[in-house]
Amino acid sequence: MFLKLLLSLSFAISVHATEWNLNDIQQFETDMCTSSPEGHWGYCCYEHDIYHWIGGQFAKRLEADQKLRECMNKVGGPGHVYYEWVRVGGIEGWGFAWPDNNRNQNITEEGFAAIDAEKDLWESIGRPPSFNFVVTENIIYNSVSEEMIDLLKQKFEPIKNSQFHKEQVRKYEEATGETPFFVDLLH
Repeated sequence: MFLKLLLSLSFAISVHATEWNLNDIQQFETDMCTSSPEGHWGYCCYEHDIYHWIGGQFAKRLEADQKLRECMNKVGGPGHVYYEWVRVGGIEGWGFAWPDNNRNQNITEEGFAAIDAEKDLWESIGRPPSFNFVVTENIIYNSVSEEMIDLLKQKFEPIKNSQFHKEQVRKYEEATGETPFFVDLLH
């Protein structure tokens, strides 16, 4: 049964057919730690907001949330608490650079069946809040192509030269000893 589900998923996930241009992309904006205390770890939330702006499939959202937790824990913030919050409530703003949040507009019957099967599994095990909807997110959200990244780089150009951005990068590097993921991707 599981193998059949996996095979059906390979046909259910379609490629995003939309051709994007620079005017389609929303400018990056941040509210840092959305409706939560920023403490001295606001730069961790800034990186997380950039992940949310870019979007992508399940693995990217999980990576974004794990990096937020890791960054906050490294600097003495409440990383585990924020991690739980963003896992449960963070999907709504995922991929906000794109007009339709880069959502798949052509989900097949097999895709809907796979989403229903994952929902049934979740319900059968008691609806745990930490459940990862891997199948659902991979069907609903499209991956981000190199062409899309090139457009994001252009859109991000004025941001990366702003004093605020440079300050967030500096704070992140000083606190964690690492370079934020977006420096290599968008600079």
